[in-house]
Amino acid sequence: MPGITLTVNGARREVQVVGETPLLYVLRNDLALTGPQFGCGLSQCGACSVLVDGKETRSCVLAVSRVAGKEVTTLEGLPARWASQRGLAPAEAERTLHHVQQAW
Repeated sequence: MPGITLTVNGARREVQVVGETPLLYVLRNDLALTGPQFGCGLSQCGACSVLVDGKETRSCVLAVSRVAGKEVTTLEGLPARWASQRGLAPAEAERTLHHVQQAW
C-alpha cells in the first residue's frame, strides 16, 4: 500500500492507508487528532468539519486521497493558522486560542 502525504496543521505527515479511507478516520486513528468528531457520518451535522485549503469541509465523507498536497487544518491547528494570518510571532501563537476554541 503506497503512502499518502498530507499537510496537517502545518506539518507534513505520511500515512499508510487505502486512499478511499475517510479523512476523519485518518485524522483520529492514525494522527491522534481528536478535534474532528464522528457525528452522523453523512456530512450533515458538521462535527467532523476541518479546513482544507482554508475551506470548511466535512471529513467523514472525504477520501484521504483527495487531500494529498492540500493544507488540512483541524481544531488543534486553528491557533497557529489564526496567529499566522494576524502576523503573530510563533511563541505568541502558542499562547493564542482561536475564537472557536475560546467558545468551547
